[in-house]
Formats: sequence, C-alpha cells, structure tokens
Amino acid sequence: LERIDMFRALFGDERRDYQSTLDGYYSYGPGQDWSDQYISAYASSHPLEDWAESWAHYMHIQETLDTAQAFGLLKSNEDQDFERWMGEWMQLSVLLNALNRSIGNSDAYPFVISEPVRSKLAFVHSLVGGYSVGNRGIA
Repeated sequence: LERIDMFRALFGDERRDYQSTLDGYYSYGPGQDWSDQYISAYASSHPLEDWAESWAHYMHIQETLDTAQAFGLLKSNEDQDFERWMGEWMQLSVLLNALNRSIGNSDAYPFVISEPVRSKLAFVHSLVGGYSVGNRGIA
C-alpha cells in the first residue's frame, strides 16, 4: 500500500468534512468505545485529529524515553525497531505509574495503548525513522 492508503486504513479518510465531524463530536461527544480505537476522545472527532493526537503522543513517549536515557535509566533508544521502542516505553510507563502510586499520586501515564493505537504509533515511528515495523502491517 502507498502511504496515503496506509494512513487511511489506520486513521480514516481525511477528506471527510472537517467542520461537520467536529460539530458532531461537540454535539454528541465521542462514541462509548472510543478508547478501543483512539489515544484520546478528541482523536475520534476526525481522521486528521486522530493523526495529530497520535503524533503528539508519539512525541510525548519519545521525549520521555530521551529524558530517561539522559538520567541513565535507559541505554540509547536511537535507531530502534518499533517493538523494542514500545517495549521500553511500556516498562518505563509501568515504573512511572508505580512510583506515583507509591507516594499517593495518580498515574503519570493513564493511557491505554490498544492494538489500533499501537498500529498508528508504529506508522508514525516508520515515518520518523524509516523503520520497518514488520508484523504491525506496515513496511
């Protein structure tokens, strides 16, 4: 598939009327099962918002991994395939949440990365570094 076809398979058709989909989102809110498909409720409002929220989340993860590396919690996280990158993130996010809970705070990372969201993040990862994401269905 071409990248635009991959984009549309993951995020939806970006040619949908933007204003009418936002109007629907603000009138009715996200679907009850939004967290099964999207990283945030707002991402469900339009394919371009899903794209933007996925990119923002990707950058949030990368910046946190970079910070952890700078403090010696991780080895280099450059040039990683998606599965290793995501594995390091999952370990770090569990640690962050455990540390917060141990001092009576809410989770630092309250997000759930469903399989569809994981595939979207893998797509972003492939664009950032040109990596092949293998079994995520994107090459």
